[in-house]
Amino acid sequence: MELTGANAATRLCAVTTICFDIAALEIFMPACVGATLVVATEGTTADPAALAALLKEQSVNMMQATPTTWRQGLTLVHVRAQLEQLQDTIIY
Repeated sequence: MELTGANAATRLCAVTTICFDIAALEIFMPACVGATLVVATEGTTADPAALAALLKEQSVNMMQATPTTWRQGLTLVHVRAQLEQLQDTIIY
């Protein structure tokens, strides 16, 4: 967990399908360090504004995502502002 900086204060938002290999990081990393896992629904991950709202509502400070997900969110100004509040990001 040193590489990610995750710790008990981390609030990670899981946005990938369980079939995607990086989902293992999203599920098990928070458990290994006593962090909080926030699971986004499929509908939320498909809607950048809904995802931004979830990040804010749940005080998420870490999220990993594919480049496509980041691009979708960064194109909307209000979503971009929320994404920029994340302390840590992991790009896969």
